[in-house]
Amino acid sequence: MPFYKYACNWALNKMERRVFTLPMSDFHSGYLVYGRRALAALPFARLSNSFDFDMEVIASARARGMAVGEAPIPTRYADEISHLNPLTYGMRVLRVMWRFKRGVYA
Repeated sequence: MPFYKYACNWALNKMERRVFTLPMSDFHSGYLVYGRRALAALPFARLSNSFDFDMEVIASARARGMAVGEAPIPTRYADEISHLNPLTYGMRVLRVMWRFKRGVYA
């Protein structure tokens, strides 16, 4: 993975830890597990259909006082090609944090 992706991921995670007050190491794996309470309470139909969906789930859960945690998973960066535009994704993540601070996900 190119250095700029590592650096941007590090910076976004640092901001997300502060905004969401969560000690998670990575907010961007995309692997989420939902409890029964979350499945019943979170407004999945109103959330994004794009890569920022996982961030909106976290924001919605935190806004409702739900527990959010992480479990380690193996990650291997090989020769795959990502079609995700990192600038667009980063801006969308920043927008989710901004909207969270404004109370949009409550």
